[in-house]
Amino acid sequence: MPSSRAKPSVAILTRGALVWLLTVTVFVLGLLGAAPSAHAWLHSDDADHAVAHDDAGCAVTLFAHGATTPLELPRVVAPRPVFITSLAAEPFILLLSAAHHLTPPACGPPCTG
Repeated sequence: MPSSRAKPSVAILTRGALVWLLTVTVFVLGLLGAAPSAHAWLHSDDADHAVAHDDAGCAVTLFAHGATTPLELPRVVAPRPVFITSLAAEPFILLLSAAHHLTPPACGPPCTG
């Protein structure tokens, strides 16, 4: 008996995998930011890194402090609204027709007897 469920497309599977990847990334960054020992373990491979660097550019530190990188995007100025007052507005007229199924019939059924 064939299954009635449609197979998910590649786009849906990719989106789901990306959601899980970003969720795990946020969880790990939050865990490393909350546990200083785990953060120190992350940098333990470079012994002079901990002494010489104050973690100003570390992703864990930036995430813990809520810092975001500013984007160098051009500022776009919104156009100023122009109001035209010389045109007269037309009155709004709502034209409704009677529902044909709610009106009584014009004549009754034929008399058979």
